[in-house]
Amino acid sequence: AQLSADIGGDTDRFYLSLSDPYFLGTQWAAGATAFSTDIQYEDFENENSGIDLSLGRALDEEGRTRGFVRYGYAGRKVDESGYGIDLDGDGDADVEGVNAASLIQRELEQGEETTSLLGLGFRRDTRDDRVLPKKGYQLFGGVDWAGLGGFSQFARLEGRASWYTPMPEWLPDFVPLKDSSSFSFSLRTGWALPFNEIGDWDLGDGASGCFNPEWCTLDLIDDDLDLPLTERYFLGGLGTYQLRGFKARSVGPRRAVLWNTSGLGTGPFFAPTGVNPLTGACANGPDNPFQGNESGKCNSLDDQEIDDFDDIDETDVIGGNVFLALSGEYRFPISEALGLVGILFLDLGNAFAENENPLDVGLWRYGTGFGGLWFSPFGPLQAFVGFPLDKLEVEDALVFEFSVGGAPL
Repeated sequence: AQLSADIGGDTDRFYLSLSDPYFLGTQWAAGATAFSTDIQYEDFENENSGIDLSLGRALDEEGRTRGFVRYGYAGRKVDESGYGIDLDGDGDADVEGVNAASLIQRELEQGEETTSLLGLGFRRDTRDDRVLPKKGYQLFGGVDWAGLGGFSQFARLEGRASWYTPMPEWLPDFVPLKDSSSFSFSLRTGWALPFNEIGDWDLGDGASGCFNPEWCTLDLIDDDLDLPLTERYFLGGLGTYQLRGFKARSVGPRRAVLWNTSGLGTGPFFAPTGVNPLTGACANGPDNPFQGNESGKCNSLDDQEIDDFDDIDETDVIGGNVFLALSGEYRFPISEALGLVGILFLDLGNAFAENENPLDVGLWRYGTGFGGLWFSPFGPLQAFVGFPLDKLEVEDALVFEFSVGGAPL
């Protein structure tokens, strides 16, 4: 049995794991993990709790390739702090409301959602060294199907690959660390095919319609995005969905922040912040009662690409159903005795919405920087300083990321 906890400013994780390498006297390894997590994304908070069960075994004599089957069940809930509408300009909220993009609004209306899934996968590892590999590769492939009960319904396919190679032989011998440094290249990708429909969400009293192009009910806003928010891909930071140079879980498609006009007696209708719902016109400014700011700019319900938004501050990251991420690294030893490795990196990729093409390089994001990896007695420890090469107005020019307990594939 193993009990672990990861408590930080943006993430709280608690795990209780049980494992048996020879389940019932067979060559199968069995595992069970109960978990509870509270993860802060860029624009919302996600609370998860559930259990994962797995069976796996070696597929070759060397034990370098393993296959596994797993079942998981989780309850998920999205939280978002809201603020009110100041109608009379006295600084006090006259109408309570929550400002968030459409997909976040859906989850808030729905409440807790559950996911029940069955998965198959494999891993293969041929690296010549765990700390500073110079040859070999790692592969992972997996497919999940969610719909064995629960709210979420989707099929998901994910793959990861890393390749390691030493410094080229043709370099002269006086090149520093020629014999002990290496390069690594990795690719991560995932695709979730959603089977949910907008009608699966509980979005209020059944009203459906638009008074004008900027004032509609939730079922008619972003109705082509039907993968649940808690199953969507968000890139940034370290880990499986890493994109260093950006804050954790901050990269992906954006949509306009909306305000709920139901407090005005209109029913469950939504409009972009700053938009007068009666006219559909931008009413931003210091005396604007429509939950805007003083920029004098408003977004539209139809805005999808970064260049479409007039006010990038009034957008939320809503994640994608596809992601693609590539990394290139130069790795060199700082202390081989301690297992301390220095790394220079270039990361690129993004998460993409259902209506976006992941092969459109114009949508990719880029980050670079440096850091280190230490295989400590407490598990792999990583620390990186990254810089976005295509920074948005709302993003930081320098990002520091730190993690303990897992080196990315």
